This record gives sequence, C-alpha cells and structure tokens, in this order.
Amino acid sequence: MLIDNADHIQNINPSQNIFYRAVVENNDDGGKHGACQVRILGIHSENAQRTGKNIGVKTEDLPWAEVMVPVAFHGGMSGIGVSAVPLKGSWVWVILDGGDWNKPIIVGLISGTSTKERPDGPKKTWGFHDPDKKYPIKDRLGEPDQNRLAANRKFAETPIKKIRDANKDKAIPTSTGGTWDEILEKTSAAKYPNNTVFETVGHSFIEYDSSPGNERIHFFHKSGTYWEIQEKGDYMFKTVDNRFEIVNKDYNILVKKNHRITVQKDVETKYDAKETVLVGGDHKETIKGKVEQIYKSTMDVKVTGAVTEKYSAGQKTDGGPSVTIKAGVIKLN
Repeated sequence: MLIDNADHIQNINPSQNIFYRAVVENNDDGGKHGACQVRILGIHSENAQRTGKNIGVKTEDLPWAEVMVPVAFHGGMSGIGVSAVPLKGSWVWVILDGGDWNKPIIVGLISGTSTKERPDGPKKTWGFHDPDKKYPIKDRLGEPDQNRLAANRKFAETPIKKIRDANKDKAIPTSTGGTWDEILEKTSAAKYPNNTVFETVGHSFIEYDSSPGNERIHFFHKSGTYWEIQEKGDYMFKTVDNRFEIVNKDYNILVKKNHRITVQKDVETKYDAKETVLVGGDHKETIKGKVEQIYKSTMDVKVTGAVTEKYSAGQKTDGGPSVTIKAGVIKLN
C-alpha cells in the first residue's frame, strides 16, 4: 500500500531520522526475491485493520522492503552466496530510500528480548507482531534473542542435550573384550560470547566455538545425526539412520594406532577384483557359527612354520579324483 494518508503517519519527518525500527510481518513476496513487508515504528500504527476510527494498515498493504545483504556473504546475484530472509515477527532496522516511506530497505536485525506474544484477538488484527503467532517461540519468551547455545542458557532444554543424551551409546564391545563410549558433548562448556551459533527454523544447529579450552566445530541435525571436532582434534560422527558413501576413485585410509570395528548385525563384503591382505603380526579369528568357504579356482597355501590342526568332532576330506600328500615322514594314528 502506498502511504498517501496522514492517518497512517505518526508525525515523523524522514529528514530527521535515518534509521527506523520495524517489524517483518510477511516474508514471502510471491516471486521469491527475498523482499519483506514491514511495519515501521513511528510511521505505521499498531492497528492492522482498516475499519473503525483509527484506520490502520493491513499486513498485506504494508510496503515491501528490500533486504541488504553483507558483502561478506559473497555473491548477491545469480543465487551465489547466502540466501535467507528474516522471520516474521523479527525486529529490524530500516532506512528509507530517498526519504520515501514506501521504499524501505532492511539493513540489519535487532537483537533484544521478546517479553510477550502477539495480543489475543482475531488473526492479523495487531501489528508489530508475527501475524501467524509462531514467533516468538513460546518457551523462549523473556529470553534474549541470542541463541541458548551461544549464551549457554537453559542448555538442558535444548535439542542437543535431550537428543544426544537419549541416543548416547556406551560400553560398545570390541573383539578383544574391551569397550569404548561415544564421546561427551562439549556444548555445555561454551562461554559467552565465544560461541557463534546458527539455528535453522527446523532446529538444526551449527556451532563455531572459540571458548578457551573448548574450541569446537559442531554440526547437529534435529534427528540426532551430528559430527563434532573437539578441542584436542577428536572427531565424532554419528548418524541415527542409514549412511551411504560412494567413492568414484581411490579410497585411502591410514590409521596410525589401533583400529576397532564393532558390527552388531550382518556384514556383507563384495570385491569385484583381487584382494591383498598383509598382516604384520599375529592373526586370530574366533567364529562362533558355521564356516563355509567356496573357492571357484585353485587355492595355494604356503606355511613356513609348523601347522597344528585339532578337530574335536572328526574331519572329512573329499579330494575328488585324487589326494597327494608329500612329506619326509607321515604318521597316521
């Protein structure tokens, strides 16, 4: 809506104010250009209706604001760089292009504390709030807009704490009788203002923590899948569902110390070409079930030391047309 009625103006002279506070009431411009409709404090009234003595401006009639994007986000055209729009209900700073109330430009967000929800009443009748009443989030009312993880506030109520604790794996057995645990989260040790946090609308998180002694990088999906690099360089990756990995060329892995693998269900391995295994020390296999080996070509076994075979329930050898045994002395008992 073009502002041409003094009833909509709150006695503000644009030449006297460079920046204005405003609230985003619509962030879907239809064409997906990233523009938002804003209600500007001092220019628009809180009334979001056009009936009654105090004629207001409906959300759909508010001016569309362009959104300024920091050059540090790189790009700004052809979809290159960061693409995001402010949430409905967000407080923002705007300037007026040429002093025109109908041409606001969002230049930044305002971080504060939301103390109350949109007033009760028919939907979209109150301005300076999210018309859909989704934001601010109810259980975060009265809290600063700085993320709970950034401020290390109410950590026990965050998805990271709840989901990681619920899914934590402990005492994972190894083949030698030992155990190991999933590493502990270190988000609870973050110190404000050193933890930079990004939370999506769907409540997934990215943390870049520079807290002294707790320097971390942490990506956490709301499902519970996450990866984290901790302060000493320990790396933890966990997926709560399936994992798929495809390598189109060589795959090289170097493990300089012990390598432990625990698989709690079946294992299938298929090689389409040859396999070469070199064991520099002892080799031990314990198989608690049946063993079946099928060789569709020749098999050569070379042992440079002694061989001891012990069968507790007998042995049967079927050599086909012939069996050849060559030795200096053969003892059969």
